[in-house]
Amino acid sequence: MVALAARPDDYIEFPLETLHNVPLAWTEAHRLDLARTELWDRLIAAYQVHDPVAVLPVLESIVEAGLTVAEVRNYKMAVARLRKHRAIAAVAGRPEATAGLVASLRERNRNRPRLLRELDRVKF
Repeated sequence: MVALAARPDDYIEFPLETLHNVPLAWTEAHRLDLARTELWDRLIAAYQVHDPVAVLPVLESIVEAGLTVAEVRNYKMAVARLRKHRAIAAVAGRPEATAGLVASLRERNRNRPRLLRELDRVKF
């Protein structure tokens, strides 16, 4: 693992994919302040079984970061991640977390009608 430390993505993928040690991969991703969204998506999918409440703030950060650039493709990815957020929040017994996030996103992005239409389309 020391040899992989210079390459954070590989360093996280090793415990996740090779060792199948999801908690270690999760901890190390936070320690290294992992930036790669695709890898975070895989970590979230794997770690939600261990601690669904813990994945919610990470998923929220990814949604918000994805909306920094106003593009339709980003809106669709945000909505897909919000659907995942809603499912995980329901399992965690925290459905209000998604409602609060969506309300906040609507308020901060009220000048993006296409995003609001995407949210409306999936009944957010």
